[in-house]
Amino acid sequence: PSTLDFRKLMPARVPRSAIFKMDDWMVWCSTMVRTRDGVCHMLFSRWPKRFGHGAWVTHSEVAYATAERPEGPYRFRGVALPARGGRYWDGHMTHNPCVMAYKDKFYLYYTANRGPDGWRPDRPVPDRDTSWAHRMNQRVGVAVADHPAGPWKRFDKPLIDVGSEYGEGIT
Repeated sequence: PSTLDFRKLMPARVPRSAIFKMDDWMVWCSTMVRTRDGVCHMLFSRWPKRFGHGAWVTHSEVAYATAERPEGPYRFRGVALPARGGRYWDGHMTHNPCVMAYKDKFYLYYTANRGPDGWRPDRPVPDRDTSWAHRMNQRVGVAVADHPAGPWKRFDKPLIDVGSEYGEGIT
């Protein structure tokens, strides 16, 4: 409704525990789900800070942290969806997670891509052509798990792909 005022829903001050950061990493786009035991599970995107903000498209991975309360403090636990290699549609980068619980499963929706043949993640900040090649191969996928800590089952095909009408991406 047009009468909804989000400012009234927000606390006057945000507690420091609600700020999650990692010294050597850019942290972005978190999503949280609470399990029946009361633990809050946050999945988020991260990539090495040394590569700069634009490296989200080439170096991002979905990582995992937990807390006792939604506002934290969260403790880093590990990487949920790491790079898995250029032969997969989501082989070089995973990003922008959204976790949902349904019945007895957890569904992790995410964007991902693979770079052009021969691209290696140990390379520094990508040039414009490499960055664009990664973006043209970006798709949306879903992974499934029995628990937000994983393991997450990924699929060999994305949930949302592009067809020839929009271009096939760059290989």
